[in-house]
Amino acid sequence: MSERIRWDAEQHPTYLARMVHAGWVHRLLPAADGRQMPGPDSSEVSLKCQRIIEQLALLGIRYVREPTDSERGAQDVRPLNEVLSWRLATCLDMCVTFCCAALDAGVYPMILTLKRGEREHQQRHAIVLVPVNASWSVGCPVRLEEGFAREPFLDEDFRIEDLVASDPERAQSWLAIDAQQATTPPGGSPGDWAKALAKGAEYLRTWQWDVCVDVGGLRATTMLDDASAPEVKDPSVILLPGYLPLAEGVTPLQLLRTRSGVVPFCPRQELNQLRDWARTASGTSKDSDRTGADLAVALVTGAGGCGKTRLAAELCHSLSTLGWCAGFLPARADLSDAELAEFSKLTTELLIVVDYAEESRQEQLRRLLRALAARRSPTRLVLTARGANVWWEQFRENMEEDGVRLGPMLPVTLDQRLKVPELLYRRAARAFAKAMDSSLPADLPSPEREGRTTLDIVLQAWLTALPKKEADAKKADVEKPAPTRADLYGRVLEAEFGRWREEARGSGLTIISKAHHRRAAAVLTILAPAPDAEAVDEVLSRLPEWSNEHLLRSRYAELLEETLLRGAGDGGVALQPDPVAENLVLQVCRKAPELLDEVLPQDPLTVPGLEDPEADNLVVARALALREQAERCCAVITRAADLDPERALILARRVLAARPHLWRAALRVSLAQGGPFVWALEELVTSGADLPLAEIDEAIPLGHSWLRNLGVAVAQRLETLAGDEPAQRAQTLNNLAVRLSEAGRRDEEALRVAQEATGLYRQLAESNEAAYTPDLAASLNTLANRLSEAGRRDEALQAAQQAVTLRCSLAEVNEVAYTPGLARSLTKLADILSEAGRCKEVLEAFTTNTGHLSSAARAYLLLARANWRGSEGTEDVVAAAQEANEDGDPRLLGPCRREIAAAFREFGLANEATPAWATVVVDEPLRQRLEAWLGCDGPAEQATYLKSNWSSPTPSDCETLGAITDLFVDVPLIAVLHQYVAQVKSRGIDEIVSLLRNRDLAVTLTKEWLTEHRQGRGGRYLSDHPTLLTNPELADLVPRVLTNLTSADEAAALTALLDLARLSDPEIAYAVTSTDDADDALADLLEQGKWQALLAALVLSPLTDHAPLGILAEVLHAAAVGETEKAAVRLRDALESVSSFHVDQFHLLLSQALLHENCPSGFSDLLDILNHSSHAPSS
Repeated sequence: MSERIRWDAEQHPTYLARMVHAGWVHRLLPAADGRQMPGPDSSEVSLKCQRIIEQLALLGIRYVREPTDSERGAQDVRPLNEVLSWRLATCLDMCVTFCCAALDAGVYPMILTLKRGEREHQQRHAIVLVPVNASWSVGCPVRLEEGFAREPFLDEDFRIEDLVASDPERAQSWLAIDAQQATTPPGGSPGDWAKALAKGAEYLRTWQWDVCVDVGGLRATTMLDDASAPEVKDPSVILLPGYLPLAEGVTPLQLLRTRSGVVPFCPRQELNQLRDWARTASGTSKDSDRTGADLAVALVTGAGGCGKTRLAAELCHSLSTLGWCAGFLPARADLSDAELAEFSKLTTELLIVVDYAEESRQEQLRRLLRALAARRSPTRLVLTARGANVWWEQFRENMEEDGVRLGPMLPVTLDQRLKVPELLYRRAARAFAKAMDSSLPADLPSPEREGRTTLDIVLQAWLTALPKKEADAKKADVEKPAPTRADLYGRVLEAEFGRWREEARGSGLTIISKAHHRRAAAVLTILAPAPDAEAVDEVLSRLPEWSNEHLLRSRYAELLEETLLRGAGDGGVALQPDPVAENLVLQVCRKAPELLDEVLPQDPLTVPGLEDPEADNLVVARALALREQAERCCAVITRAADLDPERALILARRVLAARPHLWRAALRVSLAQGGPFVWALEELVTSGADLPLAEIDEAIPLGHSWLRNLGVAVAQRLETLAGDEPAQRAQTLNNLAVRLSEAGRRDEEALRVAQEATGLYRQLAESNEAAYTPDLAASLNTLANRLSEAGRRDEALQAAQQAVTLRCSLAEVNEVAYTPGLARSLTKLADILSEAGRCKEVLEAFTTNTGHLSSAARAYLLLARANWRGSEGTEDVVAAAQEANEDGDPRLLGPCRREIAAAFREFGLANEATPAWATVVVDEPLRQRLEAWLGCDGPAEQATYLKSNWSSPTPSDCETLGAITDLFVDVPLIAVLHQYVAQVKSRGIDEIVSLLRNRDLAVTLTKEWLTEHRQGRGGRYLSDHPTLLTNPELADLVPRVLTNLTSADEAAALTALLDLARLSDPEIAYAVTSTDDADDALADLLEQGKWQALLAALVLSPLTDHAPLGILAEVLHAAAVGETEKAAVRLRDALESVSSFHVDQFHLLLSQALLHENCPSGFSDLLDILNHSSHAPSS
């Protein structure tokens, strides 16, 4: 039920009934709405149907058309939980929803599809037919024996269309209900009961009959899982609509919010471009392969204020009218895996917008794309950003690493300036005047400075429409042209803060000046606390003017959060539009630069109590809020650099000087966007500040275009701090050589440093070859690179050959650790040989002297050669696959096979000899299933997982898992999954689930017993939990569990103790291990004739100290293991010391034992000895 069903009316008409579930409407709706739905009482059927239509109409379900590319005679039907969550439905979806509610009310429903027009341009519609004089229940009489009818049927010789009425006041024996009337059409409102009947009757009489599905009859005779209703999620938790409604009482500036939609959208060719891309990017046509993911990404870039967010909002609105789920990912979203999984469950076409994508965490984007890749319906992701820089390249690399297949990527770059601003200006002015109840000049002036950004034009219109009481006191200032963007923003802010003063006075806060309002707005823009008055109050408390004004500050915080900076449900409390707010930040901090020192957040890691592993949720929330504020601060200052780069750099320096711990946030922003913090971080590092330099060095990737000089600065500091300690100094010098080369300082500096590092490592390796040869090899590789860059080819070749020689020797000792390094050195050697024109030697280098290596290592080197050769290396990829198909160390073989498989995909290679693991497709749904398996905690979760995911595997499933097992040969749990799935196929899911649950029970009981045993209470635990002894299915499992929990010797002893307890009872078993109680315990076993228990007792503990009973037990053991002569000798010796009473008992024990089929044959010899001895019992 979590997946949309493609209903084929021609091939499988009755499948439609599978979407109809009794009881689900009541379970899925909120309690208040569910109670309004009719139940199976004695009310008239027509009244029940009327209530269903009226209640569905109140839910606000939007009508969407069936996709135009649907196959003829087939349509995707949304599951009920999706209709009630996302409130989108076609006419057929609504009929299914109505039928679900009808079954709950005891109403007998049927769904009739009708058609009109020629075949090529045929229209279709669905309505519900209900017989008024029938009721529904499980097992009730059915109307259509076959479950469907393609021709109109008769009811008591009357045609159905003659038995329905279009007027609810007239009596009728059938109802024809147009359930679509309960939805809200675009730009309209839902219909009522009367219209639902009128339109239903009209469709029935004027359209052609297609197929009628007897839902009531099919559901009366077919049992479905109605008990396990899926969940209904609030979509606003994970996706917000493109346009967010404004609340009442907004300030004038809040009308400028991009997603308020106050200003009508002006036509843009980019919108048509995005709409076409969304609907045709890949796989949305009816001829597409529906088995693969249909995922594509668009990147919309442009300067701040050019209309990126508004364009995305309009795209959401446009596609949502076509039935798409479309919206923005919440700005503060840190979605859980469960929330992301909702996207994969959603069957409707999906559009997600990530605004300010360059400020999003790469890992969050990565998790989002992995979740979206598991979908089958068309999925589109729109990323908006001010530029496509390093963050975008990282994003694409992450997708390639994760194997996420994307459709065509659409780049959309918006011009900073509008070519024809008049239309936007006039529409915006009229919209603002209407919203603010103001009047416009008779002749609207033309917008100033033609060619401004979209935001500039809108701001001018806003100033024009501003009521005169809101305008600046100096009207001349409003009316004269604004020479700069800063002046325009200044006018807007002056008018807005005038309104703030009035609002504050109205709330009794008369002492707050415009300057204080400006400072508060700037600080909140910098930090954007959560939309909560307490969070706003805490930020305000950092301002000197508010630090001691607790009561007034609290009231002001409420005013800001609830009115002046009231959010629209997305993001924190901050001034908008963003460019205007960023301008305010620059202006306020120019006048009062010390403000940053006061308000910047503390280090989240220093929050009291955070170091506690069980820290309170409030403590963790506080730390997370501070981290978000740190990143917001760095992001805002980085964006402000678009307005004033020099001033933004000054602020960035001040931020890091006041709070050096903000280097983490500054570095994250710099990695993605560059900007002022790149230079500020470099200055902070070179200043000698106390920083975790090694952590920073590791965080700066090689090759990063903006951070190369920062990488050099960090490496130089590390080299200085290393001092004269040779190993540490050599390591930092080698790193510095790489960083210098990255920064273009190659000829002298990088080479000199690399030579010094290699020299130090040579000395270290001479004194300790095993410890430092790997480092020497790595430094030689670095030196070869630097020499090559300096044009010293012969020396570079010599260094590269030395590196290869050393790494060959290392790989002989430890292939797993050193083969990847050997591949890198060979690649460098190939580069140098190629530059020298020695092409034949290039190819031979990768295979010379490799015969002593394993097939896995040889495969790795062949793959390295293939990568070096590029498109000409396909034969090496194939050869590597053959080598890697042999057995080898899984730690090397697994990664190697996966790289080979990636190369097969890249080059499109495959033939009959190709190993299955090289071409197996691990799509996103399968990858998620594998990850879910790897995340199972214990056998019980594994059993649940198997039942949900592999209850009826096909031969193809088993083959695929077998190939994946070979591909991930280094992940043993996948092999375990393959084994279980194969067993499920051969033995059935119930048996395997039972096995796993028994295993889980064995683990639980064994752990508990072991704990009690070590505390001296083991016997009592076994008595209280007899399952551990009496359940035969646990007998083989417990010893394995004990082996995993303790040492081999202790596991053997504990297993023997359990065996004895199982053969006797816990009290006797524990008594045997006691010096004081062993004799009595053995006597009890002998008296009871428990020969198997006596043997188990001997395994548990040597019993010769407990003569004579211990000696008899040893006699039994010798006979049981086939040592007949030894047993006879020991028995004859024992007869001299054992009492006749015990001999009689032993005689009886042997006699009873011989009655069992599994009795050792040696026991009969013992019995003969007793019968012929003087101790033979009397008859």
